[in-house]
Amino acid sequence: MEVFFVGANGSVQDRFWYEGSTWQGFELAPAGSASVTTGLAAVSRVPGSMEMWFTGGDASIQDHFWYDTSSKNFDQDVTTDIAIGGSVHVVMRQDGFFSFSTHAHDSGFDNIDYTISAAVLTPDGHVFTFQHSGHTEGTVAGLPFGTPDRNDDFTFVGNNPEITARWDGILNGTFKASLDATDTLAAGVTGALGDLVKAVLAAAGKAAADAVVKLVS
Repeated sequence: MEVFFVGANGSVQDRFWYEGSTWQGFELAPAGSASVTTGLAAVSRVPGSMEMWFTGGDASIQDHFWYDTSSKNFDQDVTTDIAIGGSVHVVMRQDGFFSFSTHAHDSGFDNIDYTISAAVLTPDGHVFTFQHSGHTEGTVAGLPFGTPDRNDDFTFVGNNPEITARWDGILNGTFKASLDATDTLAAGVTGALGDLVKAVLAAAGKAAADAVVKLVS
């Protein structure tokens, strides 16, 4: 738990508690920083981040924020020109651990085989790739009385020392993901990943990757 409040001297104070320890605290902003007649507001809008706003002693609006730089999240919704869409969530950590999670949903009549590909490009040209192929059911799978399994979810957790070695670049990395239906993959799943790597390189203005690290394939 974490509590923020304005002290009697106009400072901004922080008190926090973690299981197995006692309450602790620190001064977030010195005396005179905040108005003693107004409140403050705090929010954690994404994992690994907190942000707080308060009215300053001079009636200004102040913002203090914190981000956990030991992990990096990448998210993207993915769509196709047929009746399937989904999302991709990648978490990479400084200690080398990562997770790759995907969601696919079939909103149409036909069953669909699909492939989701994702890539993280560092500024120095290293590309980390992720890929998963799965299957979703359309209305046809439920005929005449069944219920089709329209959703397919996948999660992979692993560790790779290259993440630690390239951590500074990952924090400033470019992320891109794509969703392809099997019947539209002219060059198969390998081709889909290759096309995505080319796209993320082009978006960053790079002609080629210095190295490609396949984390999930």
